Amino acid sequence: MEKTAVNIKLLIAEDHRLVREALSAILNEQPDIEVVGGTGSIEETKKFIENACPDAIILDIVLPDGSGIELANLLKAKHPRLKIIFLTGYDNESTAAAAISTGAEAYLVKSNSFERLINAIRAVACGDHVYDSSAVASIVRRFSEMYTSSKTTLEDADIQDLSPKEKRIASLVAQGMTNKEIAALTFTSINTVKTHLRRMFTRLGVSSRRELIKRIREQKSLDSKIIE
Repeated sequence: MEKTAVNIKLLIAEDHRLVREALSAILNEQPDIEVVGGTGSIEETKKFIENACPDAIILDIVLPDGSGIELANLLKAKHPRLKIIFLTGYDNESTAAAAISTGAEAYLVKSNSFERLINAIRAVACGDHVYDSSAVASIVRRFSEMYTSSKTTLEDADIQDLSPKEKRIASLVAQGMTNKEIAALTFTSINTVKTHLRRMFTRLGVSSRRELIKRIREQKSLDSKIIE
């Protein structure tokens, strides 16, 4: 297949050469993906990234010289823009939780189809997250139960406990502004605004902008007409 404009430069860190080469061959057929290299160890991967600066990495959980999870922590600290896609044979809750806690954008098991992997790479490149194993579903259910059981306590949280930045964002939400407009006014990215909103929703026990505005009006802790 003839290449068009390449958008995603991808590194494959997988110690099985046959798997690595098969992935590379199939992914390189995609018009928007370029596999820039393949590595089989942690040390080789770190050196490659320092020189090549890929956009994303497909990473196995276990490599001959150490843990892919530990490597992911190091990479996220040193290269925060690098997208990490775990592709592994491990589908247990503890491994999935440890992998996701690194900040990885995707966690896929090797039983997935190539089509699923390709779609995940594209989704991650666009800023999305893809977690589709049964282990991850179990984690989500567990946290959902924890959230439900603690919601009564969260409902007593006071908006005054929010940080100054969070209060300002809440005030702008109350004025009906979009995330894009809030990002421009607070000199931050849209993703940062979304992160602040998620934290506020969790701390205040609300699940939508409408509920947040209702809490603001009920507590009268913010003047929705004034940007602090």
